[in-house]
Amino acid sequence: MAKHNNVFLYGQVIKDPTIIKNDNDEYVRGICSIVVMRGVRDFGNNVEKLKYDMPVIMTGNPVQVAEMAKWKAGDMVEVKGAVTTKDVAKSTICKHCGKKNKRKGNVVFVNPIYMGLRESNISEEKTAEEEE
Repeated sequence: MAKHNNVFLYGQVIKDPTIIKNDNDEYVRGICSIVVMRGVRDFGNNVEKLKYDMPVIMTGNPVQVAEMAKWKAGDMVEVKGAVTTKDVAKSTICKHCGKKNKRKGNVVFVNPIYMGLRESNISEEKTAEEEE
């Protein structure tokens, strides 16, 4: 396991999270993307730019999924977690013959240790002010 895969994020929810429940109405999984800003590290050429990233936050912890279910698009949230990769089978369908093609791939996401809502109902104007 890598030593430096922990992240501390503060960002805005892009769209309402996807919440999955089982037949007993219990939380199973929550998936959400947030927008975060970071400075581009230029190592000496004095270029000051910002880069936007959209990490995926995914959890199977029922308590955390319940917290994520409260989030709405535009909310400002904080997440502490570990960058995680998972092997998955990726598939596509050929647009010419309709055959399903599969290949090995992986998915990268943040597995939260802590997550919480900081601000709700943030307007686009206020978001723009926060960026400056």
